[in-house]
Amino acid sequence: MKVAYVLTEDISFHGTSGASAHVRNVVEQLEQRGHSVELVSRVSRSKNESEDSSDSSGKGLRSVASAVLPGTVKTAVKDWWVRRRNRRLIHENVEVLQWADVIYERDAYQSFGTQEIIDSVGTPWVLECNGIFWDEQSPFSTPVWPDSYRRRHVEKWKRADQLIVVSESFKKHVVQEGVSPEKITAIHNGVDVEPHRDISTSQVEGFREKWGLDRDVPTIGFLGHMLPWHRIDLLVNAIRVLRGNDYKVQGLLVGGGRWKEYKRKAKRNGLAELVTFTGPLPPEDVPVAVAAMDICTAPGIYEPGSPVKLFDYGAAGRPIVAANAPSVTEIITDEENGLLFEQGSLEGLVGALTRLVEDDELRNQLGAAAREKVEEEHTWEKVGQRTECVLSRVLDNSRN
Repeated sequence: MKVAYVLTEDISFHGTSGASAHVRNVVEQLEQRGHSVELVSRVSRSKNESEDSSDSSGKGLRSVASAVLPGTVKTAVKDWWVRRRNRRLIHENVEVLQWADVIYERDAYQSFGTQEIIDSVGTPWVLECNGIFWDEQSPFSTPVWPDSYRRRHVEKWKRADQLIVVSESFKKHVVQEGVSPEKITAIHNGVDVEPHRDISTSQVEGFREKWGLDRDVPTIGFLGHMLPWHRIDLLVNAIRVLRGNDYKVQGLLVGGGRWKEYKRKAKRNGLAELVTFTGPLPPEDVPVAVAAMDICTAPGIYEPGSPVKLFDYGAAGRPIVAANAPSVTEIITDEENGLLFEQGSLEGLVGALTRLVEDDELRNQLGAAAREKVEEEHTWEKVGQRTECVLSRVLDNSRN
């Protein structure tokens, strides 16, 4: 099968974010199954690529516009510019889309180019959906006319031959927008289990020494891109409360996003010695970082979604404490393979962490159950198999 993988966002192929992991692993899994994958993107597959792969053309004009235009107009100009770039990428690669047996596109904000030419191209189109682009938690600016944008984007969903969404929670949301449930398949994110196996004690101790972590103090960890909905503030406060309750704990927060902002805030609040921020780490260093965590957390969740961190935690056999968002409860069953707390509740988070700090046996039990769940259901290999089935089904339907 020949697959055109359309990626209009500037997501680094070998980057450290969950988005990068998803793009990289889906492409590699399809290739390992013998399919030809052509990447339609502005980013490179080279490991030497820059983390900032964005197109620099027009930056001067946009800087001037940003300085002199009102906020609403600036948002409209920015959206127009993004939409124009995305459209140009699609139209410049029509031959690739015609060459392909199926188009597999990662849905993106202000990306409607495929929808415009799909009828003339005549290639089946599968759209992978990872976020809602008009809600309050969108990582993008809120569209100037959100209702209008919403209608346009939902029409895009309806036009695609099949949607792949990253959780059952996401599927429910899309169905509520009027998309037929028969054309939606939920495939969660995943993890490569192998790098999490056989990590030596010396590797973990070396990591702890590098980052100044006390080997005799339980480490409460977080992995991921740090953005407001991840509630890093709640986690840092929970660690502060635990220390105030005479529990010797330390924090290890690994990942990019606004991590410097949270690090500065922790320092201002006198918590710099309690919480270590590493910033983004290369993907190959992540398993050792997670292995250095005694308790792993997901204090806040982008909903609907599929937090990659949960699968990394499970692959490492670490106990998980997570907010009880719908997409989380699809993976974590309270008291079986993790502990859940009410979203936004500092008391709930502190209570769950306290139980695990006090109870080594419970930590081991929950960690082992999390690993079993991930190995059975949520590896990237499983994601690749499920994705391949969807693409094959769409291709078969197009030929009948």
